Amino acid sequence: MDQQGCAGISATLTGTEPTSGQWSEMPSNPIGAILSSTTNGIATADFENTASGNYKYIHTVGVCSDTVNVNVILPDAGPDPQPVGCFSSGTATMAATGTGGTWTVGNASAGTAIIADPNNPSTTISGFSTMGTYFLEWTVGGCTDVAQIQVGDNCACTILNNSLSSVSPSIYCGTSGNINLNGGAASPSGGAYTWQYSINGGAYADASGINNQEDYQTPVLGLGAHRYRRIYFIAGDPVCLDTSNIVLFNVNAIPSTPAGLTATPNPVCMGNSVSLQVTNNPGATYTWSASSPDAGLVSVATNTTSMIPVTSGVYNIQVIQTVNGCASSPANVSVTVNPVPPTPTALSVSPTNPSICGGSNGSISFSGLLPNTPFTLNYIKNGFALFANITSNGSGIATLNGQSAGNYSNFSLTNSVGCSSGIYSGPIVLVIRMLQLHLKDLQLILIPLVHLLW
Repeated sequence: MDQQGCAGISATLTGTEPTSGQWSEMPSNPIGAILSSTTNGIATADFENTASGNYKYIHTVGVCSDTVNVNVILPDAGPDPQPVGCFSSGTATMAATGTGGTWTVGNASAGTAIIADPNNPSTTISGFSTMGTYFLEWTVGGCTDVAQIQVGDNCACTILNNSLSSVSPSIYCGTSGNINLNGGAASPSGGAYTWQYSINGGAYADASGINNQEDYQTPVLGLGAHRYRRIYFIAGDPVCLDTSNIVLFNVNAIPSTPAGLTATPNPVCMGNSVSLQVTNNPGATYTWSASSPDAGLVSVATNTTSMIPVTSGVYNIQVIQTVNGCASSPANVSVTVNPVPPTPTALSVSPTNPSICGGSNGSISFSGLLPNTPFTLNYIKNGFALFANITSNGSGIATLNGQSAGNYSNFSLTNSVGCSSGIYSGPIVLVIRMLQLHLKDLQLILIPLVHLLW
């Protein structure tokens, strides 16, 4: 039975019917798990506190096996927001990762607070009831991570609208390009802005370039998790200082082209399935496409799929892999789909009987074929399996010539690329037509003979 739990758990794997099997881990599993030995069909998978993802374990008994999935959840509430100066007017912005979670204010918090959107990883928190420490819990699938907010009571100078718009898109691939970060006009006016930057959760420092304006343009950034915030400072007595919310975006690596793309069989005869596969990359999703819908490609997100073409031809199949929101260049393979000769039928098979006793000038013709095309005809004559090479004419008719009387059955046609039709069981019977003398013909012979005798 599949299981789910939080990072740091131990999962008991139980094999039954019979219990003599052995447990093994899928080679493509994420890191962070240790599988024990198997005793009486039972093993234990221990997961580290940093483990995350879907782990697959295989129970094998002889040539039979079954797979169990263990989904390990590692929620991330993100970095602690900047301190809030005034509990009654201040706002904090959260920066959790992933989706499907819910924010709540922990019981150990100094007071209550308002969560703008409990299901948004980047929600804002405001309306703090008092100063102190607030514990914001981000829960995904029953697993929880916590971020802390320090809230003060410096309400003598209130700075409003020192907020930044989120970055869209939030994921870039390879490099970021120059990104314009937009901030609101903080009030009261007359203060000074300073933009600050952090890479991969490190300490904040003043951002490069022109960093003292209401808005900011980033340099071209490489791989990593990039965070920006804006400080608004008003000199005087008292000194007023406010830190904006954090905007986060990621620059992820572009994955390599999928490796080991195969199509089996290739070439293939119409009506048969082709298996397509690339080497699996754990954590990747796959997008398959074909040069024509006639390829009959099955759309899936895994590293294997299939196609059942509906017409003959050459199809270009592409597959890309996407990792952390970034897509690779495509891998390509051409699949050749060869036509299959039509199956002979009672309407398309025409016999011609031999004209003389013991002769072999009978024939069997097959119509509805591709014109001027060679075929191998397989058939049975009087219980013996035979074959012959025949070629269709310009009208798509191929003829098996030189045949004697007999019982013919089980006809099938194979073209030059090895694709065979279905079998027409027949039978076709070739017979000899004996000379028949009609009465008037007999009279013409006998009358002259009577005159001679007279």
